Amino acid sequence: MKLLRILPIFIFLFISCTRHFAVGPVKEDGPPYSPGIVIGNTLFISGQIGIRNGKLVPGGIKPETEQALKNMESVLTKAGFSKNDIVKCTVFLTDIKDYEAMNNIYKKFFGPPPYPSRACVAVKELVLGAKVEISAIAIKK
Repeated sequence: MKLLRILPIFIFLFISCTRHFAVGPVKEDGPPYSPGIVIGNTLFISGQIGIRNGKLVPGGIKPETEQALKNMESVLTKAGFSKNDIVKCTVFLTDIKDYEAMNNIYKKFFGPPPYPSRACVAVKELVLGAKVEISAIAIKK
């Protein structure tokens, strides 16, 4: 019983004492989020869409998925992580019919199994009219 009372305090102290920094450019006049946040040996990557040079790549789900994963890899690299450190992804699709096409690109990116754990959900719409958005959690081993 005592352990349950002090556990939240321990978790707060642990998080407070670990390194905690934003990855990538965070502009005051930009959107209110960081591309990634490192806490200890864990990197939380914000949802990545298929943008390059501020614009959505043309061509639909395949090029958008490829670019979203490249953008994710850029955040990983800046934080000193690799795609092999990813343990969990969440994929948002505006059309569930794009599931198979997205999966084919996703498999190529991650290589042979085991793949990270993953959730994939269909949503009404995404920012900039994107067809796919992918977020992830990576843990440095």
